[in-house]
Amino acid sequence: MQMFRIVRFFVVSALLFGVAGSLSFLHSAESEPSKPYIFLFSGPKGSGRSRLVVKVHTLFSVPLISTAELVMDHIHDDSELGKMAREQASKSCAFSNEYFFDALFERIGAGGCQKGFILDGMPRTLDQAHSLYSKLSNTFNILAFHIDVADAWLINRVEGRLVCPTCGKVYYSDEGEDESKMVCETCHTPLQRRQQDTPEVIADSLKKDHIEMDPIVKFYANKNILVTVRGDRTIDEMFNDIVKIIETKTGLKPSISCRVADRWLEQ
Repeated sequence: MQMFRIVRFFVVSALLFGVAGSLSFLHSAESEPSKPYIFLFSGPKGSGRSRLVVKVHTLFSVPLISTAELVMDHIHDDSELGKMAREQASKSCAFSNEYFFDALFERIGAGGCQKGFILDGMPRTLDQAHSLYSKLSNTFNILAFHIDVADAWLINRVEGRLVCPTCGKVYYSDEGEDESKMVCETCHTPLQRRQQDTPEVIADSLKKDHIEMDPIVKFYANKNILVTVRGDRTIDEMFNDIVKIIETKTGLKPSISCRVADRWLEQ
């Protein structure tokens, strides 16, 4: 395992330093040499964070590295990381930072991150946020988007959330709208409300989100990498702001139009 980490360190370091020197982004004359970007997204459940992540990934064609998918891939292989993942999963415990960072470095070293990447699922703790910044900020710029929305607004919004039981598409009912007549526009199945979408369950979830996220958001702000996005708006309104910020700060340009991206996501 020790030899695996040593080899991984040299391989990934060589790849990353090559990546960092091969790209050119918009920076002031006083800034450090240009580096690719890591895009982080945080926000409470129901804020639209997951949909925004996928839309940014689709529009800019930057890799989306999901920690959940890394775990599932490793559980089914015979590598050192696979053995570590299965061992930790069998104990029903939280996966260690050691595992997550080994898995992340392996994925970055596999290539495809020349324009940067989106990291989904990390950091979940302040310790992870510190480690992520210290391990990667010398090679990557980090841009952390946080969807900021009042708890009361979010509770009201999620109360009107309906889901298609066939395709999983999410809808939101307007005040006074007869939900019993609402059907999915794709498969025409009557929409349903999920059992967990009650004010009590949502409020409890938001308390946990604040305990987990607030220290991380403060850390982002102290490092001057935080971008706050007002969350009491539609997904498209938030997305348009995020696109403008990415274009301005990084110089990246969409690889397809927003209209084409939306059509892909609807399929």
